[in-house]
Amino acid sequence: MNRKILIIDIETTGFLREGGAIVEIGMVSLDLDSGTIATVFDSVCRESILSEKHRKPPMGWIFRNSSLTVEEVRVAQLLPELLGQVQGIIDAHPLGATAYNRNFDFDFLESRGVVFPRLCASCSLIAMGAISGLQWSRRGSISSLQNHMWSCIEAQTTPGMRHGLLSGCMSLVNSRCRGQIKIEIGWTV
Repeated sequence: MNRKILIIDIETTGFLREGGAIVEIGMVSLDLDSGTIATVFDSVCRESILSEKHRKPPMGWIFRNSSLTVEEVRVAQLLPELLGQVQGIIDAHPLGATAYNRNFDFDFLESRGVVFPRLCASCSLIAMGAISGLQWSRRGSISSLQNHMWSCIEAQTTPGMRHGLLSGCMSLVNSRCRGQIKIEIGWTV
């Protein structure tokens, strides 16, 4: 069985409610069995709503705090031209998709017409589930989930390995490197 999920990251000029625009989309496929990560989409894009306001505070943070430039966005492909490809990649991952800041990223994409047939738990819960074999249910509390995951880690590791495993799993972070998404998973065995 294909046990892959999609992890998505977008960059924007601001918040959705403030009229922010999407300027970059990155997606990686994570194989839950092997931990293999493959970049499946990474593109700077522009939206027709972009204007001077998207460069100035409170918007434009991305241009002041990354290597992405306004000029790169100006010459990038229009977002609507990319959305068919984005949707196709999402649809090709029947186990679902997630993001480090899922509400932020997915609200933006849904407002542009993208449909998510299935959503996954947060990135850190996915990583812990992959390690412990846990099938997370929204019915349990986060603290009971953390206790269950810790007991799985305790049962499968030696004391010296636990800290690295737990901190590695919990740091499934979406750390942006210009031009690619880098996902770090602690697979200490």
